Amino acid sequence: MITKTDFGLISNGRMVHQYTISNKKGERAEFLDYGAAIHSLWLFDRAGRLSDCVLGVTTSEELEGMNSEGSVIGRCANRIAYGRCRIGGKEIQLETNQWGHFIHGASGNYAKKLFAAEAAPEGNQITFSLTDTGEGGFHDNVQVKVTYTFDDDSRLTIDYEMIPERETILCPTNHAYFNLDEFGDVRDEKLTIESGSIADINEDGVPNGQTCSVSGNVYDFTTPITIREALASDREGYLKKRSRGVFDTIYLIDGTGYRKAATLFSEESGREMTVYTDSDALILFTPDQCGKKAGKRGVQLPDFAAVCLETQFVPNAVNCPEFRSPIFKAGEALRTRTQYAFRVRNGEGTGEK
Repeated sequence: MITKTDFGLISNGRMVHQYTISNKKGERAEFLDYGAAIHSLWLFDRAGRLSDCVLGVTTSEELEGMNSEGSVIGRCANRIAYGRCRIGGKEIQLETNQWGHFIHGASGNYAKKLFAAEAAPEGNQITFSLTDTGEGGFHDNVQVKVTYTFDDDSRLTIDYEMIPERETILCPTNHAYFNLDEFGDVRDEKLTIESGSIADINEDGVPNGQTCSVSGNVYDFTTPITIREALASDREGYLKKRSRGVFDTIYLIDGTGYRKAATLFSEESGREMTVYTDSDALILFTPDQCGKKAGKRGVQLPDFAAVCLETQFVPNAVNCPEFRSPIFKAGEALRTRTQYAFRVRNGEGTGEK
């Protein structure tokens, strides 16, 4: 079933609402219409305890700052080199908002938009929609729908639909920060990524069209390894040179179509999350400064409090013909799906018999 409650007012006086989908197990997913955000995800562990497995804010006052945890990012997630690209044969100059590059929609970022919401009669699905009017330098409209489904098998599915009025870039993602132990150190969780290669990047983190193998280096998650062990394996200092000592890495997912992209597992809680998608790339991000602020309910977070596993087109693909283009013609719909499927390993605990 779905319930709707007031979350709080934002600076323009409008009310942000929270929508909660509960499944038959007693687990629940909570969403905000501000940013079409995944606000909380309450899941059982092997001992039958419910814990919230995503980071987020406690009050509406926090929403309008730098925070974008759990939000939908668009119209184009991640970076475009120098904000420049060609669309429809014309050179386009977008806003530049990080190190001289465009990132995450710039001033048009969906994370800072209030969406309309519509709950499905079935009671396990909610759709957030808005009209993107072209902020960030695009100057054209896109109709946007983001549908979340949370089912009785503990699967959270995200379906994106974007229809442009003119030829443009469409490249959404969700910026959920996951921790299968709620407030623990995410470095102790094991990660597997279904990818043998990553996109090569320049010193600003922008892909240049080249790829690199993960074989035998710090980027190799082809077999399960804790994030802590992976970070410690960086004897060559690749991460320090490329991403300030953390993973901020673009993995090219093996295969095509809808397929498994990654698996995250906590030995402590027994929770496992498997990521499925039809996207080309998965961005692994391990933020290391979460401890500078309190988490939900005022709990002090460790520095490595979460991991992001973001599915999308390869960043800067609009300027790299080696990758699939994120440009869509007028009226051509982007429809893409990502699913985060949860279970308790070995059938232990509440909800899995």
